[in-house]
Amino acid sequence: GLPLPDLFPWLGSLCVSESYRRRGIGKLLDQVLKEKAKKMGFKKLYLSTFDDKLIAWYESIGWHFLQKSSYNNIPVTVMYSDIGY
Repeated sequence: GLPLPDLFPWLGSLCVSESYRRRGIGKLLDQVLKEKAKKMGFKKLYLSTFDDKLIAWYESIGWHFLQKSSYNNIPVTVMYSDIGY
């Protein structure tokens, strides 16, 4: 299970309040974070999600499935995004 020390850096705790969803805010936050990480010299970002319903959304904004894992015995999906290209 997590942690996965070879994977760094991680995007953590990205959340948009329910009343503000479906307005592109999450996608914008994702773009800004990727740009910042790229300027810092990183080539990839990683995230994990407990909610399988979010996998398709993350894929729609450029994230890719990496592996299934667990955190405190709860299944998670680990994803990555190539940002250094």
